[in-house]
Amino acid sequence: MDFFPAEITLGGLLVVALACAWLGCDAGVGSEEPPLEAVAAAQEAREAEEEPEGGVIVVARVYDREIRAEEVEARVDRIAELYRHNRRVFDEDLRGDKRVEVVHRLIDEELIRHHLVHQGVTVEPDEVDRTMERKIEKRFGSSSAFQRYLNSEGITASDFRRRVHDEVALRRVLLTDLREQTGEAEEFDEAEEERLREAYDRIVRRRPAGERVRASTLSIRVPTGADDETRERIRHSLEGSLGRLESAEGFRDLAETIGQGPNSARAEQLGWLERHQISPAAAPYLFDGEEGGLTPIVETPFGFEVFWVHERRGAGVREFDEVEELLRERDRRTRLEQGRQQLIRELRREATIEVDPAYDPR
Repeated sequence: MDFFPAEITLGGLLVVALACAWLGCDAGVGSEEPPLEAVAAAQEAREAEEEPEGGVIVVARVYDREIRAEEVEARVDRIAELYRHNRRVFDEDLRGDKRVEVVHRLIDEELIRHHLVHQGVTVEPDEVDRTMERKIEKRFGSSSAFQRYLNSEGITASDFRRRVHDEVALRRVLLTDLREQTGEAEEFDEAEEERLREAYDRIVRRRPAGERVRASTLSIRVPTGADDETRERIRHSLEGSLGRLESAEGFRDLAETIGQGPNSARAEQLGWLERHQISPAAAPYLFDGEEGGLTPIVETPFGFEVFWVHERRGAGVREFDEVEELLRERDRRTRLEQGRQQLIRELRREATIEVDPAYDPR
């Protein structure tokens, strides 16, 4: 993980690209999140406007929402492209199977959308924005890759944002259900610990790692086009602030006050890092020393970075505390997916669903 380019690529280019997509290029997207009822009405209106001249082929209905053949075939076409890209056979029999899967996936999406609307689930726009930025950074890595994805899917940034909104809303519902099942005070109960320990023994112990370091980071960006004098003035100011530090807590407070990078300050966000996950300029300061504490300032093309080293460990099997949070999140995702499947089963029992037998011979 190279922190320096990631911060600027996504903190700069994506902000501009997404600002254009949300505020200018995609008309109708405002600064406030519209209610889900309005979103559903707008979607239906847009579909009505896009009705092809030859008429609409409806393959399924979920309550009053139509699922159209062109939407199904477009998704199947994208699946076929992935198969061809990976040099895998995609014949007519497989296309038929995937068509059935897509129809039922779209039905499930509509059931969830209908459920969220009637539950009145709301999500703050800022939370949607933050989630979207994290998702783009992790999945695509750059604004150009994100745009290529939008083009390949035939959707806009607004459509993608709407999907993120619905994911956040659904996660909120599922987490609420999960807390009700386990009890709000039981955030880490014995059953969960047993699952984590089992996953650790099954997965982690089989994969030795290189030397690792646990560190916090503070990033300072230099304005694009700044001259050498400005850059040196920023560096001098940072040196003055760092010179007054006496502890990791002080470093954390300083990073939270002046840090400008997404990873600033919090060791729990960085986790345990191996050498290949650190920029070549910073790696020697983190891995070649013997003591912890503050590293020298690392100059990057985009500004400055400095670390506080909390602990180092040599090559070998990762200890449980190094992967506990990752295993816990993995366990939580598994339980949320189980909750999602259970919710869909319940919604299907209650819903009015019609499917064209030609698109579901089962």
